[in-house]
Amino acid sequence: MTTQEFKDQFKKIPQRAHLSMFLQTITSEKYDELIEYLESLFYENMTWDNHGEWHIDHIIPLASAESEDEMTAFAYYKNLQPMWEIENMSKNDDYDPE
Repeated sequence: MTTQEFKDQFKKIPQRAHLSMFLQTITSEKYDELIEYLESLFYENMTWDNHGEWHIDHIIPLASAESEDEMTAFAYYKNLQPMWEIENMSKNDDYDPE
């Protein structure tokens, strides 16, 4: 499959399916590590109770993957960050490596 074919196929997958793909890669042991990791990045006033006002963002967007290997790498939990909803919505699938 070419890079463009992969990207075309990926764009057909609904966003919730992307999340499902990611969650399937998390084992129960890693789940606690994920929660602890995300909590360590919380901004002031971020809590699990107000999740919805903030999102779990992929630092390098899954949409930028050019292969299945990159998709797997980008699904790694250390590529996640909590981000306020408005900031995440404006970011969309943009990524600035700097």
